[in-house]
Amino acid sequence: MVWSVGRATWVGGLTDPEISQQVGTRTFDRGVAYRAEDRVRSLAAGQDGLILLGTVEGSRDEDYQAIVTARPHPLGRGHLWSGRCSCPVGADCKHVVALLLVGRDVARGVVTGPPVPAGAVGNGGAAVAERPVSGVPAPGVLWSDVLRLPDPGQVVTREPARSHPTDEGTAAGLIFDTIYVSRGGAGGAPQRGVGLRPSRRTRAGTWHRSLSWHEALPASGSLRGRPAYQSEHESVMTRIHQAGRTGGTGSAQFFTTVVPIRLDASAELVPLLAQARALGVELMAGEGFSGPIRIEEEPVTLVVEFDRSPDDSGDLAIHVTLAGLPEVEGEHTYLGTPVHGLLIEPDGGGLVLVPVEQSLDLDAARLEQATLGLRVPADLRGDFLRHDYPRLRRLARVRSR
Repeated sequence: MVWSVGRATWVGGLTDPEISQQVGTRTFDRGVAYRAEDRVRSLAAGQDGLILLGTVEGSRDEDYQAIVTARPHPLGRGHLWSGRCSCPVGADCKHVVALLLVGRDVARGVVTGPPVPAGAVGNGGAAVAERPVSGVPAPGVLWSDVLRLPDPGQVVTREPARSHPTDEGTAAGLIFDTIYVSRGGAGGAPQRGVGLRPSRRTRAGTWHRSLSWHEALPASGSLRGRPAYQSEHESVMTRIHQAGRTGGTGSAQFFTTVVPIRLDASAELVPLLAQARALGVELMAGEGFSGPIRIEEEPVTLVVEFDRSPDDSGDLAIHVTLAGLPEVEGEHTYLGTPVHGLLIEPDGGGLVLVPVEQSLDLDAARLEQATLGLRVPADLRGDFLRHDYPRLRRLARVRSR
């Protein structure tokens, strides 16, 4: 894995005295020690280069998420910055310092990626599979370890959008924030995800940035004279909140005072966001994101491709591809367990959300492995073709190469 600070080249110009002056000498020295101990587990940059994000191991083997936001100095003297963290200190702590120091080293070309423990392969000691060439499956990964073939009768149904007459209520908005999701037993660093917070137009014409779901919706009984949403907006916002209340798998950490709902919590959320956008609900980037928010209405589907293994072993090679992907270059993150959405962060900024329809019950790790490649050993081909292949054809599109 190669780390990059993207457009955040300003971090390469930071000096030790500048960092120490802002956080204090004692905190700076502790951050230097954390940097020397290779406690920074992940590093990412916001699309506009004014945000750094990372996971830093704490003193008790607990991972914390740090975020650094920057802005150009009004007098042209580099950048002003501030850091926040999910640790008890909360701001400009030793974890922020360690993240800045690693970011600076990456910007200067001193380091290019996370440390690899002795005897381990890949990021954090976990073996990392390389994407095969020409559909050659990853060695040793059997189809039965990944494609568990759930009941083909399981179908997700979605309630159609309801229509309400337009009224004089206030317009609704949704703010998209970076969160980090930790799933028990995953054995790796927390994964970046998306949180959703409500907003509304204020009387001054700006968007409310600290509104909670409890305050936003009348069902909570907490409006107390505040302007209500337009009826259509209220309906779709209520359904978004209800869909997200399940919470999702694992725990989440966030950087806002308002508790968000998680986009990975339900397969209903991405289609509901498309409905909200069509009704005029404003979609806005919040903590850790920047640029426009785009929702794709057409879902991505899974295609299972079969081919003979090129090594003359007689094995059958299986490769899962995603059909209907938008032509957008950028980092991809799977959402949900099982996967029901795809988050794309385009290289030029913004967010693209795409629903994923699948009946194979694949979580993110198994879907990633399936796209890398699977194999059916030659001596099991007969059983596979008699029993599993017909079930696969009922659950997904299948084609031979």
